[in-house]
Amino acid sequence: MADTRNADTRNDVSGQVGGPVVQAHRIDRVVFGPPDQLALAGLPPADVEFTGRRTALADLAAALRPDGSGPSVVVTALAGSPGVGKTALAVRAAHDAVEAGWFPGGVLFANLAGYSEHPVEPDAALSTFLRALGVSGEHIPPELPAREALYRSRLAEREPVLIVLDNASAATQVRPLLPNRSAHRVLVTSRHTLADLSGARQVEVAALDERDAVDLVGTALRTRRAGDERASAEPAAVRELCRLCGCLPLALSVLSATPADDPGQPVSELVGQLRNAVDRLGEFAYGTDLSVRAAFDLSYARLSEPERRLFRLLAGNPGPQVSVEAAAALAGLAVPEARRLLLALRRAHLLLPGKPRGWYLFHDLLRLYAEHRAAEEESAADREAALARLLDHYVTAVRNADVHLKSKALRHSVSSFFAALKEALAWLEVERENVVSAISLGRDDHTIELALALSDFLAVRAHWADWASTHLAALDVAVRTGRRMEETVLLNRLGMLMLETREYDRAGGYTRRAHELGLELGDRQGQAAALTNFADLALDQHDFDEAERHCLDALAIFEEIGNRYWQAGVQNRLGALALWQHDFPLARRRYLEAAAIYREVATDRVVAHVLSNLGNLARLTGEFAESFRYGQRALVGYRQFGDRHGEAKALYNLGILHERVGQVGRARACWEQAATAFVECGDQHSTAEVRRCLAALGGAAG
Repeated sequence: MADTRNADTRNDVSGQVGGPVVQAHRIDRVVFGPPDQLALAGLPPADVEFTGRRTALADLAAALRPDGSGPSVVVTALAGSPGVGKTALAVRAAHDAVEAGWFPGGVLFANLAGYSEHPVEPDAALSTFLRALGVSGEHIPPELPAREALYRSRLAEREPVLIVLDNASAATQVRPLLPNRSAHRVLVTSRHTLADLSGARQVEVAALDERDAVDLVGTALRTRRAGDERASAEPAAVRELCRLCGCLPLALSVLSATPADDPGQPVSELVGQLRNAVDRLGEFAYGTDLSVRAAFDLSYARLSEPERRLFRLLAGNPGPQVSVEAAAALAGLAVPEARRLLLALRRAHLLLPGKPRGWYLFHDLLRLYAEHRAAEEESAADREAALARLLDHYVTAVRNADVHLKSKALRHSVSSFFAALKEALAWLEVERENVVSAISLGRDDHTIELALALSDFLAVRAHWADWASTHLAALDVAVRTGRRMEETVLLNRLGMLMLETREYDRAGGYTRRAHELGLELGDRQGQAAALTNFADLALDQHDFDEAERHCLDALAIFEEIGNRYWQAGVQNRLGALALWQHDFPLARRRYLEAAAIYREVATDRVVAHVLSNLGNLARLTGEFAESFRYGQRALVGYRQFGDRHGEAKALYNLGILHERVGQVGRARACWEQAATAFVECGDQHSTAEVRRCLAALGGAAG
């Protein structure tokens, strides 16, 4: 945005044309606001079978209490062996602290998966946390230091926040996620003592003492079957069971599911089975505690064969969690049957509940165990077929979701995976990690299809790193397999990404390759798409003659091949260009033509961009009533799609209009709302501009 009293216009690479207005010239992709702030209430549920740890919980409460006496300890790091209950302890302590009202600013939770094949990098965790704190994707910086600075700035504005960082493997995973304000608190869990985490309070989490372990078994049995008092009836057998399991909560929890499903089985019989399993495993060298492996073996043996098969195949899911539908695809089952088997595995404590409800995930030791079982019992051909079914499912589902982002006219031509845009967006956000992981496998038959189907979503939610990694993986496959038409599309999309991230040299490089390949192949769509990228580059560099030449060349091709959606995008660019050059009648014609086409083929959200541009144009030409009508319609469109940043821009522009006609109170109200929304989106430049406008009115910035 620019000063409201400056009659000059300017263009910036975010796709907004400024001056006395906020414009949007690059709208052949849609930019939505941030997702619902679910992560601020993002703690996993506390384990209902959690038992003991009274001293540890009291110590953690003293460390977490923000108004505690003595020097504040911002970071508390829990360390202990796999299966000892670090996460359960941290989550229980976090729930207690939240229920006590100590963290009105909310809770941020991340499983850093530090010991998995694909640990969460700090930049990815920061992106998730920034979105949870209200920063829209388009305003998340690409560089790690800038993300850290913005994250700490947003935390500094909030009341005390509790940050839980689970399963970290090294201090380097944790440091970028630490706040710089002592009011906040951080809980970290790791298998290792993070001695190089400066200033952290180190807490060693040991196995349960025997009394608490015995209580855990009794609680587990009663929780799973009301009135089950076998633990009280066989105290010696329960104590022996606990000793054989090393008093490790994970092993005890998994084993307790076995007698719970067989009310007639004495605990002493289970002890005998476990002792035999431990003796048998002693012949082998396992990386995990023998008692844990023995507990897994016994629980696995009690499953039905369909349950065992699904358990094995779930290890082939490339992402962190799995939905019922994805599990059904993996195993080649109907969804109701997959749901029944997943619930059985959950009852056996071989799966954990995921987020949101209906998704499931492994404890990392259980995933490793499932991988071993799959390697032993599933042929390579069966494992490959299961993965292919899963990838087919993702391709179909992502394509169905993608239609909701592109065109209301096409929504009725696909199967009813998603009833509405909001449902499609929510699914894409939850499954994004799974799909990105699937793309990284580089499978020739699926990588390109998945990357292109996910492309618009990654763009609209500004997942820049995922956009780059998925498209580069797909580009590698396209080049290697000679799929040159797809190579052109991917090069153009990478050019668009580099425009968004202000990497102009790389944007030009990808776009030139796309244009050259389009010419070589006679791919008119590819040529014209490259020309629109060239036009955006020229607009960003204020080379209006070059921008107009590229736009007109692209428009001629889109008209030739009948692509009306892209025709509208070019018309909107030409409208912005005309506005820059103060040719208001031409700008109006271009905008009206873009709006008319978009109403036929695009979503209401895309139309709102052009309505906002028409409203700003009408204000510049003194047609205030018409400007107000366009501005209000744009505002409604943004709000219907939950686009906070678009809403903020519309409110800013309406505030300018109200000020221009002397309605100072209404201008102030619009700008105060706009300032709030810009702060939520992390748009510091626009926030400062709105506050300058408010200061000029003599009003508070809110």
